[in-house]
Amino acid sequence: MHANMDLAAPISRIMTFDPVTVAPGARASEARGLLVALRVHHLPVLRGRELIGIVTTTDLRRVGPQGMFPSLSAVDAKLDCFLVGDVMTPDPVIVSPDDSIEHAVELLRLDTFSALPVVDGTELVGIVTSADVLGYMLDLLRAHDARRLVEAGGD
Repeated sequence: MHANMDLAAPISRIMTFDPVTVAPGARASEARGLLVALRVHHLPVLRGRELIGIVTTTDLRRVGPQGMFPSLSAVDAKLDCFLVGDVMTPDPVIVSPDDSIEHAVELLRLDTFSALPVVDGTELVGIVTSADVLGYMLDLLRAHDARRLVEAGGD
């Protein structure tokens, strides 16, 4: 359980620091391999040190082969035709490590994306996902329930 848990806490409390990134000139199939190997759904795209986009499993599905169950070789063959820069979502919505968790919740709630790159000045320092926020919210709810039990004299 997080200490001093509240929605005003900074995003840095729940973000993943130094996420794996990909370059816009990488093949989309390489990005797919990284997403699978890392068991994540989002990769920030950097040109040098500058965040220029984010590539997601959804972006790759959009350009991948159609059909219910394409083979992995068919997926990679199709994705080899694209560079990450061709398929990424450019200029993603970003947050600062000092922004509140509540701010991240609002941004994630208002749009269709589920990850926010965390940028300090011009430098990518992390990423926060809807899963990170939901985990934190679950911890908040459990802490609240535990307090209520204690106050009610329960065990």
